[in-house]
Amino acid sequence: MKKTFVRQFLVTIIVIFVLQALMLTYIFTSFYRSAAEDVKALGENNLKGQAAMIETYLNKGSDVLYIVADTVEHMMRNGATRQEILRYLAMETGRTRDRVDENFTGIYGYLNGGYLDGAGWEPPEEYDPRERDWYREAIAAEGKMVLSKPYVDAQTGGIIVSFTKRLADYQSVLALDVTLNEVQRITEEMTKGDISYCFIVDPDGLVIAHSDPSEVGKNYVDEKEKIRFISGLRIIKSGSFEMELSGDGSEELYKKIRGTYDIPFLFLVRDGNREIVSKAETLKIDDFLTRPFNAAIVRETVHGILQKRFVAKDRMNRD
Repeated sequence: MKKTFVRQFLVTIIVIFVLQALMLTYIFTSFYRSAAEDVKALGENNLKGQAAMIETYLNKGSDVLYIVADTVEHMMRNGATRQEILRYLAMETGRTRDRVDENFTGIYGYLNGGYLDGAGWEPPEEYDPRERDWYREAIAAEGKMVLSKPYVDAQTGGIIVSFTKRLADYQSVLALDVTLNEVQRITEEMTKGDISYCFIVDPDGLVIAHSDPSEVGKNYVDEKEKIRFISGLRIIKSGSFEMELSGDGSEELYKKIRGTYDIPFLFLVRDGNREIVSKAETLKIDDFLTRPFNAAIVRETVHGILQKRFVAKDRMNRD
């Protein structure tokens, strides 16, 4: 009778322990899933806000060119000379830069059979604007506003887009250049004081804006770690997707978080990869686990990390 009671008691303890382990595993998994979903939702909301600000900013450029194009067409219909049109373009270039946005750098075009530039640029004799992409794209668009692909300015190294529009005579084209400094400012402001980072790329991989300004102008198609991101971007067209960060990207993120917050780090390493283990040791990670592992091992490791940090801080306070 006594042995039966003891056996039942032990079975009850084992069952309770198993239930506790299952509950802890469920809580850990649920917490991770909930946290991941919250981070994703926050990121998507921030990106939508950033996209709206950039769209509003670029709309100013198209509005400016629509107004100037209407005026130039009116002047051409009324027989204005090339010099009169050039003076108007110069006046509007200065006014737009001073009153609308300093990043709207110049209004120019192929008008009345020749090139006119409101910013005062004089092209070489062999220059033919009709051979340029901005002219050809506008002609092909049949009077609709065209926004060019971003490109790197050869003189400044900045990123530029061009708005172009064909005029009513079917041959003249008007254009406005916009440097994307404001887009860069919006991107930096979005991650100011944060441990995240944000960047904008075009479908060809050109980095248009980045929370790290030194990345602007690079082409991520040329970088092994980033090409996976570009490939994913081309597949989904719109919406969001997840990508595992590894290599230099994960190291960069770790250093940024470590430099901002005093929190412990646990690296989960795939299949005992010695290179990653060595990297974890070099970066002074608190601890790391190699697959396979389970929730109990993770809990035990986390407990050990916290215990070590508690002892270290207690010793520091005593000293």
